[in-house]
Amino acid sequence: MYLRDGPTDVAKQLDSLGVVGISCYMCNWEWSKLLAESVKGLYPDCLVVMGPQVPAEPQDFFSVFSYADLLVHYEGGTTFSEILLEYLNECPDYTQVHGISVRAQNGQCIQIFGRERTLDFTV
Repeated sequence: MYLRDGPTDVAKQLDSLGVVGISCYMCNWEWSKLLAESVKGLYPDCLVVMGPQVPAEPQDFFSVFSYADLLVHYEGGTTFSEILLEYLNECPDYTQVHGISVRAQNGQCIQIFGRERTLDFTV
């Protein structure tokens, strides 16, 4: 059995967030969504990034889960580092980062393809 604090308690322990990356998998999906929602509620200007087990075709995702700003598809190491570098720009444009989906101002989804998978699962 694995014990952990509730998502709201975890969010309250964080301080002055600019960006939060939440690792999402089937085993923690419900908890991760609650954490993202709690973080966004406490820090509305925080950039909430979720992935990698997020919908591959997330057209309606951002209208349902308004607390998420970016979705990282597949492996996230390189992609997340590019998101952080873009965040440092005066006017970040996350559509320059490949392999993500971005919540547009109208709540719609902009999907940026082009990130090659780095892991080869073929045997």
